[in-house]
Amino acid sequence: MVSASSIDPVELLSALQDISASKFLAGVASTLAVYDTILMFADEFDTIYQSKLTPAKMLFYYIRIVTPPGLIFGAFQLSDLRPALSTVFCEAWAPITTLLMLSSLIAANGLFALRLVALYRRNKYLVWFIHSFFAASYLATLGLLLSALKIYHGKLFYSDILRICASLEISPTMPAIFYAPAAFELFVFALTAFRAWKDARMLAGPSSAPFLLILYRDGIIAFFVMFAFRIWNIWIYLSLPLSSFNLGTPLMWAVNTILTTRTYMNLVYLAKNPVVVASTQKEFVPPPGTLARRGSGFFKGGGNRNAQGIAMQVHTFTEVRIDDDDISNAPSMPKRREDMIETGGYQARRIETRGLETKRVSIYDGSDGYSTPTKSPA
Repeated sequence: MVSASSIDPVELLSALQDISASKFLAGVASTLAVYDTILMFADEFDTIYQSKLTPAKMLFYYIRIVTPPGLIFGAFQLSDLRPALSTVFCEAWAPITTLLMLSSLIAANGLFALRLVALYRRNKYLVWFIHSFFAASYLATLGLLLSALKIYHGKLFYSDILRICASLEISPTMPAIFYAPAAFELFVFALTAFRAWKDARMLAGPSSAPFLLILYRDGIIAFFVMFAFRIWNIWIYLSLPLSSFNLGTPLMWAVNTILTTRTYMNLVYLAKNPVVVASTQKEFVPPPGTLARRGSGFFKGGGNRNAQGIAMQVHTFTEVRIDDDDISNAPSMPKRREDMIETGGYQARRIETRGLETKRVSIYDGSDGYSTPTKSPA
């Protein structure tokens, strides 16, 4: 316990200002998490909760279940609307809050890791490296956090002056808990940006793939926001006093949850709502009775004498939902001559047909072969 006479008034005033800002930001973070959960519940129920359970969905559930209570519990300790707390409560509060936050951040980056594995699933060595990097980064982070909690354990107390749980010890490993996750997120961003650059022609063409566009767009935006929050927290832990350590972590936790769950839900929503984009171009058809060259041979014109020598070549790009929300565990696509697009659990084929009589759509049903082609009027 620290008496009022042993505290420098200037330091006390500075600590009160930091704590006041921490209370406000903790309230903002809790409100954001609860509001986003309520706001998105109907959409998530329609898109995610109705389909089968997958590893990605389990991570999504865990993030949604853990984050709001964890932020509220952390904000409760800082709140003025409560009675005085005990030292026993403070010793329990610190590990519960920090471990809940770390586990939620691990689940969030796990979702992004599964997305990255889906993009590079054909490169087995890179997939192995992604899994290894993810596991190593968070095992190191967990070790550093447990080391910090060991230092704080027994040193935490409830300050009647500041009305919060406090400690006079600073763990040297606390700033380092942000390093490995930030490095992994930078790695995920680099590989995602590289794949987006490789697929730039597909994304910009007339038969663009909205699923890939959403995948790259949301992933890159999420990276920049989350990486900025991690850098902000590293700066806080390296340069600001102990009283300011609660400034950035609650807000980082809330924003990380919102970005991760919305990115995942956007992909699931798009997978549940196939998009058809069609483009047409004119193809010359020679008059009846004349020869024209096509490829390495010739063909003879014919047909209706009233025809004007113009026909339509229809390019149809059809995106078909394969597995509602599994963006990580789709089977490997058989190699075919057709133009295939693979995004892990969500595969589509570009079908080119000549003429306007029928269009042929083959749907990959997730088994060893293709489902029976269906015909429909063009």
